[in-house]
Amino acid sequence: MIPAEQQARDREYPSKKIMVSLAKTLVAVLLFSILVLPSISSGFSTGTGQPDGGNITLNITLPREGDTFYLDVVPAQAPVTGFVNGSGNLEAILIRTGEGETDCGNQTPFTCEVPVLSGTNTITITAFDDQGHSVTEIRNLTIRIGLLPPAEITISGKVLDPGGNPVSDATVLAESVMTYYGKPLTVSTITAPDGSYVLRNAVLYTQTFTITKPGYAPFHQKVVFENLSNEHDFILQPDNNPLPGFGFIIALLAVAGIFVTTARKRSGR
Repeated sequence: MIPAEQQARDREYPSKKIMVSLAKTLVAVLLFSILVLPSISSGFSTGTGQPDGGNITLNITLPREGDTFYLDVVPAQAPVTGFVNGSGNLEAILIRTGEGETDCGNQTPFTCEVPVLSGTNTITITAFDDQGHSVTEIRNLTIRIGLLPPAEITISGKVLDPGGNPVSDATVLAESVMTYYGKPLTVSTITAPDGSYVLRNAVLYTQTFTITKPGYAPFHQKVVFENLSNEHDFILQPDNNPLPGFGFIIALLAVAGIFVTTARKRSGR
């Protein structure tokens, strides 16, 4: 007959064997995940648009994110330029748009024309090297079909007299070289008490100014600006000419004075 103590040991032995077996299995799984899995996963592309582990970078110089292009050629094509750096040899540059895929070759720097549609477009540029690595950049841009609209500029400044004092209530008129139905496009305003003025939406960079105010000589000047926002001051000269008709009145009074003097001499007075 088997003693009770030995029976208890026999019951515990299978449980210990199972626990040891499980521990060995866990250790094997842990070693596999540490040593084997990284080497397997490194052979696959991440597909995230970032370098997939290789030393490769992609720099897009055109278009910039959010750019707007005005194109007057149909079918419309947008330029894509950039360069690729990496330890491997450049194998291919592929550019995808809503209109299809363009092979941009394997030279860096690169320039390509890609088909686009009027409105919002997404351009995906992917570069591949000969080591199986890739990198992707995405640009969103807007395409307008037609000619670029003329620039509209803002002009501000002050109108002063020769002594540097502000000239208020002067009319400032800016006339563009562009015409509409044969008439120049103009914008105008009145100077504030401190002589300041602001002209908005003046069309094109070349403007001819006319500034007028009673008591000052009319002012005319052509100015060529270089920026969308500009500052320019003007000096008005006092009007030294007599008022209209005033010279004629002075002449009549002078003639009348001569007649009166002559009459007095004849009368002996």
